[in-house]
Amino acid sequence: MTHSRHEQLDLNPVQASLFMGFLILLVAIVLAASLGVFHLFATTPRSTSASGLDGLIQTFPEPRLPIEPQQDLIRLQEKNRNILRTYAWVDREHRVVRIPIERAIDTVLQQGLPEFPEGESK
Repeated sequence: MTHSRHEQLDLNPVQASLFMGFLILLVAIVLAASLGVFHLFATTPRSTSASGLDGLIQTFPEPRLPIEPQQDLIRLQEKNRNILRTYAWVDREHRVVRIPIERAIDTVLQQGLPEFPEGESK
């Protein structure tokens, strides 16, 4: 009759127990430290001016989410309509003006589009 034997070199139970004890101790220390830091921050009064963080606090950068999107769209459309209906300087130094769209359409209908030589673009 043969006796089945197990491998003696696989695992040393004493070393495995010591390793597990070390891991449990390490996890307990990390947990205690984390709870201590949490408790420290939870009980510390929040005074940003005393800590010198006033200069670090800033508003959220652009672009901002619209608070009233419908009103913003209406204002944008009105601004664009106003641009299309009015005269204004585009470049005063070079004497370039913006004219109302209706006037520009009438001018193009009367005079036609300007002729540009082939290959030249603006």
